[in-house]
Amino acid sequence: MFPVLSYVKPTGEYVTLPLESNEIRFGRNTGNNIILDFDREASGNHARIICQSNRYFVEDLKSTNGTYINNNRINEITELKQNDKILIGKVEFLFTMPSYAPSSTPGTIPHQSFSHAYLHTAPLSVRQSPLDYHSMKNRQTVGRDPKSDISLNHPQVSFKHAEIQQSGSGYIITDSGSTNGTYLNNQRIKGSVPLKINDVVQIGPFKLMFDGNRLAQVCEHGNIRVDIAGLSVIRTKKKILNDIYLSIKPQDFVAIVGTSGAGKSTLLKSLCGAAFAEEGIVKVNGVDFYDNFESFRSILGYVPQDDIIHKELSVEKALKYAGELRLPSDTTSEETEKIITDTLLKLEMKDHIHKAVRSLSGGQRKRVSIGVEMLTNPSLFYLDEPTSGLDPATERNLMQLLRDRAKMDGKTVLCVTHVTKNVDLCDKIIVMGTGGFLTFYGTPREGLKFFGVTDFTDIYDNIKTADLARKWSEKFYSSEYFIKHIDKPLSEVGLSLSTPSSSGGVKQGVGPGKNTSSPFRQFFTLLKRYWDIKTRDPGYLIFTAVTPALVCFLLGLTFKGDVLKLTEKGENFGDATQLVFLLCCIALWFGSSNPSLEIISELPIYLRERMINLRLFPYVMSKVLVLGFMGIVQSILMTLVLLLFFKDMPRELSKLVIFTSGVFLVFLTSICLGLFVSAFANKSENASSVLPIVLVAQVILSGSIVPLGKMNLLPQMITFVMPSRWGFTFIGEALRIDELLNRALDKYEPIYGDFKMSFGSTLIPPGNDITYAMWVLIILSVVFLILCCLALWEKESRRVDFI
Repeated sequence: MFPVLSYVKPTGEYVTLPLESNEIRFGRNTGNNIILDFDREASGNHARIICQSNRYFVEDLKSTNGTYINNNRINEITELKQNDKILIGKVEFLFTMPSYAPSSTPGTIPHQSFSHAYLHTAPLSVRQSPLDYHSMKNRQTVGRDPKSDISLNHPQVSFKHAEIQQSGSGYIITDSGSTNGTYLNNQRIKGSVPLKINDVVQIGPFKLMFDGNRLAQVCEHGNIRVDIAGLSVIRTKKKILNDIYLSIKPQDFVAIVGTSGAGKSTLLKSLCGAAFAEEGIVKVNGVDFYDNFESFRSILGYVPQDDIIHKELSVEKALKYAGELRLPSDTTSEETEKIITDTLLKLEMKDHIHKAVRSLSGGQRKRVSIGVEMLTNPSLFYLDEPTSGLDPATERNLMQLLRDRAKMDGKTVLCVTHVTKNVDLCDKIIVMGTGGFLTFYGTPREGLKFFGVTDFTDIYDNIKTADLARKWSEKFYSSEYFIKHIDKPLSEVGLSLSTPSSSGGVKQGVGPGKNTSSPFRQFFTLLKRYWDIKTRDPGYLIFTAVTPALVCFLLGLTFKGDVLKLTEKGENFGDATQLVFLLCCIALWFGSSNPSLEIISELPIYLRERMINLRLFPYVMSKVLVLGFMGIVQSILMTLVLLLFFKDMPRELSKLVIFTSGVFLVFLTSICLGLFVSAFANKSENASSVLPIVLVAQVILSGSIVPLGKMNLLPQMITFVMPSRWGFTFIGEALRIDELLNRALDKYEPIYGDFKMSFGSTLIPPGNDITYAMWVLIILSVVFLILCCLALWEKESRRVDFI
């Protein structure tokens, strides 16, 4: 067998050439073995490969632009080694030795077949020679495990990710329960799926191209480009993005600048999947981004304007929990720790690992938010106003950090910024004008020349109105910069100004990521994180736990100690019902006040995690469990205080358990109600405004201030869904208020007769009031949780409004 040269023709055809001659010549002239007449950077007679004693050498033939081996220009005859990359002009050749070279057995399918799949659709600027070839076997394992037959070392790849087996005369691929999924031709597979010739398997940033006899491995990390054609976004019948065309090269650091309200953040969200545009096409490496979003989800990093970290946690804890949620479930603690350490080193935050996030400066907090996204090593990185509120020195340091990450980590980075002093650090700038018009795209220096200014801030005067922005946009689209940076690159992926707009599909963004991560694992991670958040301040935690008991202490000082006594004529029924009502109000108020802010206060974090893989039910239940545990503690403390003051409180353990359970059920229902209010509100201020209205309604319709028998029919019916009514009944029955009522009715029927609907009414089977009230409170808790989940689903449909 002979060594092989592999390269890509301009047509997209992937070619393998056995080096059967002792000399192979390259150049634009027709006399060469490999004619590069399509490449202006290649010389007429550019280079040659010669064979001497079964050793192969490259010689540059005094070409104008030089010959490179592994990015190093050669000045003398150089011997070739396994997997050497030879750059001649713009064409890169891969040299493969015989023991690694693709099979040339008669009847096998040549490597040109790969062009139909990945290499045909990928733009020329990102087409790569395969890193490796894997001959097919009866059984092959694929994963992060170094012992896998095909080992793919990347955080997004599970330890045991997939398996390929021979089945009859063909092969099948099976996902091995991976966290981020296995994709076949951009579609996530379930179960076992047959492999066909030209199929492309995607696992994380890796692509495996099947030719019937082997798999060619390509890694797209560090080689991702984005192309946009005719992108338009419409809100309330108004275009806020107007026919945007762009082409962003791999590893470019691009800043999106422009006037306020020009659509900078909207453009970023349309490119990262937080919101889909109504019109236009977005392609990533030549593949439609919107149609195949699921297969791109794992390579995206997105940092919204608001921090996506809990300020109560330490830096280490914040990244640890983010890693447990985002990294494959089989990632070991040692691997997670190493990823966190490496990430903090890159962000220059290693010395702050044990500090609380809330104690960090604004720039440091933003770095931690960036670190959360860097854990999975995404290839595409989007940031919305990361430098907002930072001082000039901190802002420049952060911009320099983003540039370094683009170049050193191979990321394509897009960053919205309102400050133009540091855009000189960027490779390109996107200038958006009022009305959502693209007024320029190119290098910062070209931008100054195009607008005829010497300072970037002067550009804003040129595009501050929609009419001015439209004129500059028209000028840009007819300029040399548009041809150079947009028109020519777009032609590589079959796009142009004449490309018809297509619907962006889902208008407000995508739903949660589909994954096979265990809901139980997510639940316990979320539970640990939420518990850590709540216990981070022990003083506040203790204060929260004892506050209801302190109010009960005040009640003990206010009411007489025999207020619950079963007097002969029930004359203390009125005072006893007031005490029961106030106990119910305490549980309602303290049960719902804190939960009403829990979700809305961390909504950007929730929505970002939901975009990745967060499951809704584990998220909500983690809060219910922690808050519910606090409710149990509060209920017990309330009971102990009441026992100190009221001598007629039930003393038997079974009756005390029933009473405490009643108080806890009111707490639990109120917690679920508070979470629903939090999920329903659009701002924390809204939740704080809505909650008092809800609680006042609870007070009025509890059946205590206005007895059920005196209510009109409509409010009486509404009380059936009021936790206060059933809490009043449950707690009252547990304290024998029904017996007091029966004794009071003989003498005080006209006064207390209307309370019969709360205690022992005909609507409730006699003797079963507590059981009935218990089940109603449980059902109401479930209903409020369902409403909470529905409200969060609705928030996701409007994600663009919140992140």
